[in-house]
Amino acid sequence: MGNSKTTDLHQTGFRQNIVVRYLSPFVIVGITVLVWMLWPVMHSDPFAIFLAAVIVSASFFGFVPALVCTALSVLTLGFLIFPPLSNMRISHNDVERLFGFVIVSVITAGLARKRSQAETSAGEMRGRMAAIVESSDDAILSTTASGAITTWNSGAQSLYGYSEQEALGRHIAFLSPIEKAREVSRNLARVRKGEHVNN
Repeated sequence: MGNSKTTDLHQTGFRQNIVVRYLSPFVIVGITVLVWMLWPVMHSDPFAIFLAAVIVSASFFGFVPALVCTALSVLTLGFLIFPPLSNMRISHNDVERLFGFVIVSVITAGLARKRSQAETSAGEMRGRMAAIVESSDDAILSTTASGAITTWNSGAQSLYGYSEQEALGRHIAFLSPIEKAREVSRNLARVRKGEHVNN
């Protein structure tokens, strides 16, 4: 029973996400047209604002919505720049600019897709590394270059007897005997220089 509800909620969330992703290019292009109409400066070069729309779509919603935004932008540019009902002839320069717009938009969408994949992969890797560090019985901690403790796992808590709250922000020297304080300072200086510390 509970499993069925969870599956239904997951499917509903997935459907809502799909609807948002694929409606977003229409909303973005609509806003872009409104800005273009209200901002006369953009009338001389509408390609810039529509390219910005594609970049926004690619950055927030992904590759396919960016392609949809590109197609909608091309159609909109066609009606704004080359009004079909007018007797205005389409210049060779305008066609080249439109073609260039499509190429730049597709490249932008592709780059956004690669960045999104890289961010997802990096996030998954960080999650796996954090799980490994946290579940390790070994004491694993990190510090700033000046020696302030920034992370503290359960192994460090077991070995040293300090909770994470007690250790975070303190200088690493508090873990060493008093007679080793100078050695800790020397080791930190070597680490800051990128040198190897044996012990």
